[in-house]
Amino acid sequence: MIRMTIKVFLTINVVSGRARDIRDKIKSFQEVRLVCTIDHGTFDVVAFVEIESLEDYRTFSIDKVGKLPYIEDYTSFITLDG
Repeated sequence: MIRMTIKVFLTINVVSGRARDIRDKIKSFQEVRLVCTIDHGTFDVVAFVEIESLEDYRTFSIDKVGKLPYIEDYTSFITLDG
């Protein structure tokens, strides 16, 4: 059985003035490959995540990202290729 890594773009909106705090916390997660704050745009923080399965991503999303302070909302874009 071939295992493929799940690749996800994670976009986050945070409480005003807290984007860098969230960026630093997200950056510390082992699943995160890249994280950036956005100066002007729809989202405040964008991260690229690689993870082993959809179930692992669900756990990551709920147990790690969802429990961070200052997050107003987040959306996941799971890639189909790449």
